[in-house]
Formats: sequence, structure tokens, C-alpha cells
Amino acid sequence: MKFSYSAIKRILKYKNFPNKLKIIDLLSLYVCEAENNSGDIIEISIPPNRYSDLSSHVGIAREIEWILYKSTKESDKYLVKYKNFTKQSKNLKIVNKSQGICGRYSVLVLELDKILVTPKWIIEILNTCGLKTINPIVDVMNYVMLEIGQPLHAFDFYKLQAISNPLSQFIIRKAFRNESLLTLDDREIKLDENTLVIADNINAVALAGIKGGKSTGVDDNTIRILIEAANFEAESIYSSALKYDLKTDASIRFAHGLSHELTPIALQRAFDIFKQITKVEVIASLDTEKKYQKIKYIILTQKNIASLLGESINDKKIIDILKFVSKEVFFDVKKQLYKVPSKLAKQAREISFPKRVLENNPWK
Repeated sequence: MKFSYSAIKRILKYKNFPNKLKIIDLLSLYVCEAENNSGDIIEISIPPNRYSDLSSHVGIAREIEWILYKSTKESDKYLVKYKNFTKQSKNLKIVNKSQGICGRYSVLVLELDKILVTPKWIIEILNTCGLKTINPIVDVMNYVMLEIGQPLHAFDFYKLQAISNPLSQFIIRKAFRNESLLTLDDREIKLDENTLVIADNINAVALAGIKGGKSTGVDDNTIRILIEAANFEAESIYSSALKYDLKTDASIRFAHGLSHELTPIALQRAFDIFKQITKVEVIASLDTEKKYQKIKYIILTQKNIASLLGESINDKKIIDILKFVSKEVFFDVKKQLYKVPSKLAKQAREISFPKRVLENNPWK
């Protein structure tokens, strides 16, 4: 996967930041194989079990902080949840008929000034990572995906209104029998009843987690957008992408599993970028999440840590290391165990995580 050295450096903002070749050496030694490419490009071979937390520039930046043992977590500043999920719309609601597949669906409706130009720095990072610029709205969606790891999709709100007459609900559901969708790339897809779609009052408007529909796509005249940030079940998206031969940057990320915590973070980041480049107004925000969706904790004991590493490490050292990875580490004195929130690394493994963090750190 292609990454931008400049984007990583932009996130971390450390003085005397290591040069590109040094970063490549450190990543190869402590994380996974990285190779130098022309210009700003770093090629990183991400293992399947690390895709959920490493397929973003913030994810890679977090690993570099871990390697350099920086006390100031610059990457955390990019992981701020959207704080204004309170401007609810009385005329629009989300109906999730497939909570087993869609664990969270977050929406932000924005009104944008017509004068909108993609910043040069975003264009450069998109090109470095192998993505073409399309239009300013889509460019921001793609950039946030590259930076945070959460795919976003923007619908033209007024196009939704026109075909729905009016748009009263956004529905996450399975496709109807004989239902079809014309995608953004002009491909007509005959959907089966096991396919998850995003729909308005009447029709499917997007193939969930994979591709948007042509009828509601944004263009140069779009001024009001509905941004979707969702969390989909990995197996379902993988199966649909394979079935319809539609492998996209979004589907690849969803197919490896993402944290449900990312959706408001990605919406906040998109909102912040739009504020930098144009006048923007929040029209509405909606967020629906499974009630039983909880932070996953990795449970570690002194015994399994010693077993994995082949040696004992004292409590203070373990806590110091884990506290650097996450400030929310809990140590139960009676049970002699540590609880580490997996947070953005939804796919973190109880075995690979402590071994990677406690054994392979360069500063123990």
C-alpha cells in the first residue's frame, strides 16, 4: 500500500523528524516491511491482521510514535470525535433494518459555499497514494479515508430530495428481489436479496460499503451534502465485493474490519477540512449505533505475558509500556491482570498484541 511521507510528517509535527529512509528502516525493523519508492511514496506491506489499524496515515504515525517513544501523542489529535451530534433533523431519520451487518451509521448534512477548490496539499497526497482527484467534495472524502482509515461517502442532498419527494428516512436494508442500481461508474448491477444497500424512501442509492449510486452522486454544482460514515460487518462487504466484482478502496478496508469508534472521528475530520477551504454550515447530524456495541478490551495477565515473551517483566515496566500505547490501561491488583482497550485496532489479537508491544519495542 502506498503512503505519503509528507502526510505522516504533517501528522506528527516533531522537530528533527527522521528522514524518509530512516522512517522506512524503522518501520521495516519494528512493524512490517516498508520500501522506498520515487518521490514522496513509501510502500508498506501490511499484514492481514494489522490492516484494520495500519491502513491509514494516522495508524502508521501511531506506530512511529511507539517506535520513537514520544511522550506527546500527536496522532491522537487527529482522532477527535465529532462533538455536535445534537443538531437532529425532525424531517430525516435513519432506519437500520440490518443491525447485524451495520453496527453503526453516522450522518452529517452540510451546506457548502459554491466556491470550492481542492487544496494543493490534498491533491499531492491523493496522487502519491495512487488516487485521482475527482472533485473537491470527493477529494475530501478520499483524503479522510487515507488519513483516518474510515471510508466516507457523500450524497447530493438535493438529488436525494428530488427522487424521494421528500427524503424522510435513510434506510439500511437488504436489496429487494429484482432491484438494480446504476453505480457512479455507470455500471448497472442486478442485486440479490442478500446484498446490503443504502436506500431512500423508495430506491437503493448505494451498494453499502462498496460503491455509491449515480443518481445521487455529487458534482461541481452540489452545495448540500449528506456524508455517510458507517461500520459494516467485514464478511458481508467482502462477499458483496467479490460477488459483483467491485473491489474498491472502501470495500478493502471494510472487509478487514474497522472500529465503530471511527465514524464520528471521520465526520469531524471532514468537517474540519471543509471549514479550512470554504464556508460551511451544519444542517443536521444523525448517529445510530447498536446498544451493545462496546469497546473491546484485551486482557493480559503476568502469566501469559511471561509465557509469550519467555521472561518476566515487572509491573511498573508493563504499565509504562501499555500506558504509552493507551492512557486507559486498567490494572486489577487482586486479579493481577491488565485491561487494554483495543480502541481503533478492532482486530487486535490477545496473542499478537502483547508480543508486538512488549517484546519488539525499541526502547525497553
